Amino acid sequence: MRREYILHGKCFPHYDASIVDGIYRDECEQQVKGFTGAVFKKFPSEAEAQAWIAGVAPSSSSHQIATTSSSRTSANVGSSGSSSKPAAQDEDERGCIVVYCDGACKGNGKAGSVAGVGVWWGAGDPRNIAERCPGDQTNNRAELIGIVRVLETAPPSSRPLLIKTDSSYSISCIEVWFSKWVRNGFRTGGGERVKHQEIIRYISALIAARKKAGQEVRFKHVRGHVGIVGNEGADQLANLGAVMSVVPELNWGKLQEKVEASTEEDDVSTLFWCATAFSQDICEGI
Repeated sequence: MRREYILHGKCFPHYDASIVDGIYRDECEQQVKGFTGAVFKKFPSEAEAQAWIAGVAPSSSSHQIATTSSSRTSANVGSSGSSSKPAAQDEDERGCIVVYCDGACKGNGKAGSVAGVGVWWGAGDPRNIAERCPGDQTNNRAELIGIVRVLETAPPSSRPLLIKTDSSYSISCIEVWFSKWVRNGFRTGGGERVKHQEIIRYISALIAARKKAGQEVRFKHVRGHVGIVGNEGADQLANLGAVMSVVPELNWGKLQEKVEASTEEDDVSTLFWCATAFSQDICEGI
């Protein structure tokens, strides 16, 4: 499949694994020379190059994506001119608040991999998120953290929150395996420690807090890379996040404790206390 990558000033179709992905200020030629049909695009700044890959039209008044570890972006992903399928409302969406999330990892499972997180509410929506995955850089972690960011930042409502993701793994962690893991101390059938259990426990705490606040959280699996507007948008944002600055691992246990304490005290208004935790690195003492 043809994939485009942004250089600082260049864009090219990537067919050779030996070519290094990224945003470049220098040495662009060696990354594209010899590739028949290469398409080039030049930008005056790195921020504009990142904005371009997210679909933000560069202008003096447009929201500029910061070149830091985290960014909210009003990316016009899936707007007119896109080949993505129109976002027709499914029967299960009726009455729901619908959001898409995704994780992306370049070089998954290999040294030097980079991962990002994307949350897509709609074309040009200021709630859209593109962030670097904190800690270890793997696809499954990024997929789970995409769900985390939805649950942390979605405005409170009495309407059900429907999270759409192409990660069967993430949905199974929450809806299929979680209760069994709780009973057996978060061990696999082979007695090994469940991977990403701190993140999964935190997701469960966030869901429980929303339930106590009167909001049901639902999940739906969607096929990836088949032209679904929301999924394609979340994927583009996640890929944008993957090239942002490195973010250190978070203390997921402390985050879970904070949410659970708020739930027990009936202070669910603090559920959204960490909505800007990644971008501002606050996490209230963590």
